[in-house]
Amino acid sequence: MESSHGSKVLSGAMLMVALRLSVKSLGLVSTIVLARLLAPEDFGLIALVMSAFALIELINAFGFDLVLIQKQQADESHYNTSWTIKALFGLLACLLMLFAAAPLADFYQDGRVSSLVYCLSVMFVINGLTNIGTVNFRKELNFKREFAFEFTTKVLSVVVTLILAFILRNYWALAIGMLFNALIRLSLSYMMSHYRPAFCLSKWKELYAFSGWLLINNILTYMNLKAKDLIIGKLAGVQYVGHYNVGDEFANLPSTEFVASVNRATYPGYAKVAHNKSELKALYTKVLSSIAMVGIPSSLGLALIAPTFVPVVLGEQWLEVIPILHILAFASAFICLNTNVGYVFMAMGKPKYTTALLGLRVSLMLGLMFYLITAQGYIGAAYAVLATSIMMFPVFTGAICISLKLSIWHYLGCIFRPLVSAGVMYLGCAKLFYHSISVPVTPPASASITELLLLLICGGVIYVLTNLGLWLVQGRPDGPERHIQDMLIQKIRHR
Repeated sequence: MESSHGSKVLSGAMLMVALRLSVKSLGLVSTIVLARLLAPEDFGLIALVMSAFALIELINAFGFDLVLIQKQQADESHYNTSWTIKALFGLLACLLMLFAAAPLADFYQDGRVSSLVYCLSVMFVINGLTNIGTVNFRKELNFKREFAFEFTTKVLSVVVTLILAFILRNYWALAIGMLFNALIRLSLSYMMSHYRPAFCLSKWKELYAFSGWLLINNILTYMNLKAKDLIIGKLAGVQYVGHYNVGDEFANLPSTEFVASVNRATYPGYAKVAHNKSELKALYTKVLSSIAMVGIPSSLGLALIAPTFVPVVLGEQWLEVIPILHILAFASAFICLNTNVGYVFMAMGKPKYTTALLGLRVSLMLGLMFYLITAQGYIGAAYAVLATSIMMFPVFTGAICISLKLSIWHYLGCIFRPLVSAGVMYLGCAKLFYHSISVPVTPPASASITELLLLLICGGVIYVLTNLGLWLVQGRPDGPERHIQDMLIQKIRHR
């Protein structure tokens, strides 16, 4: 049973990673093109409005999809009730957003804010009507269908947004592109799922018994991810929200794309084995090893290439992003290892543990953010995130080790090889390309696409060889390396 679930979950995780890599590749191409067509202020304006959007969206953030996945015996009435509540709250959120338009424009002293709010408020209604049946793609571990749904949505929305950017050359391209994305998602949800929701509220008490904690978690997640945009916009200025937002998007690629994909695939697997703590522990350590193997080197790699990547890919107008990308990439290495913990607790039916951890993280981060932004400007927000990530890492680690009766040495064994290999990669490439063990926050005179490619290749080779060497020295223990070796051997034999 353990092997069956573990195999399905890991295969699903790989497919989800492929999905996110495909989707994010499109997204990155879109962001790079848009960065050349639009000004940083355009990105900042949209980020500011979307932070307000996400704040109001919290009234509908009950996490019913996670509830339906965790509740293995959920019937049609549970699905219909979930859809009905989301639709009703979507309408309520739309009205609240409309009423908030004028006050937001006055608060930030920018008349463009109200026009954007009026446009984007419609997304609440569209999102609320999206077919709840798509949850079954993950619940039934049908990751191929999930892949098709997400990838098709992204392709169509990116195409629309880029066409609009070439035509409009301002922030309206981003706003209308988001609206089209919601409409495409709504249409595909009914085309790709045979389920047809109906109005029903019979199971609302049962759903809220679990989702009440998820609502609190989502509020804390919002404060963790989006509140900083509102704070930077007020304390530093709208234009700096754009710089921070773009730096944050690239720095968090490992956590928002790779790790989020793994979490999306592994949560249903955790839910299926949550009754057996030994199976759950075995599955968690496998997932942790895989996350560490990719997440840590990816994060440190982004910090390494920041001075060359920004001028070469984004352009000279984005140079202020370099220190943000560098600092937040280090924070991402810690965040990657922590994010899977909350999904384990939710699968165990203990979302309050996740709430406690998120609450502590948000309290630390917001306190540091107000102080450091006031003292150092918008760059203080990045330092606040890094400091919070470092302080919270032992807290998350201790919580999961105690809950699963996992020894700290076993935990450290899961991340040892990636951590050491990524450190060797970072220091080696820094010395070779920047002639120092520290990476500068200004672009080198030799910054070019050739140097960027060489840096990427050199970093990848150093990491892979170091990790492989450590694995061989340790006697080829079980882990992601063994899994990759077995897959390669199977493919060679099959051919």
